[in-house]
Amino acid sequence: MSKSRSVSLLAWLPLVAALALAAMAARPNPFLGRWHGTSRGDQWQDFTLVLQAAPAGSAEAFTGSISLEDGTELPLSQIRIHGNRIAFQLDSPDGDTYTITGRLSHHRLRGKYHSANSSGTWKATRVHASPPSPAP
Repeated sequence: MSKSRSVSLLAWLPLVAALALAAMAARPNPFLGRWHGTSRGDQWQDFTLVLQAAPAGSAEAFTGSISLEDGTELPLSQIRIHGNRIAFQLDSPDGDTYTITGRLSHHRLRGKYHSANSSGTWKATRVHASPPSPAP
């Protein structure tokens, strides 16, 4: 290969790398969206879980909430997503702080939760893909 041809190919490398990174960034996060779930512990509880990207400039990368059958909506905190795993916390109306962990597999979430007074398992299936992100 001639020197001018190899220099020409090298000139395209940054563009190819930038396009590859943009394509990876454009892929939606599989956790984002609306999920319908059930928890099992002391009792069965149906819930709706909503996860979305946080507004630009926010200290957190994600925001979310859990809505219970009785209409109570609980905001999530400390949402962490790594690979196919998720973890977050929520404060219940009775004062307990729950730590919730889960794993995404075959478009389903399954996991465990615990607080000082309760523990159990949960599962959820996707209802809708990513909801729109809140306006900044």
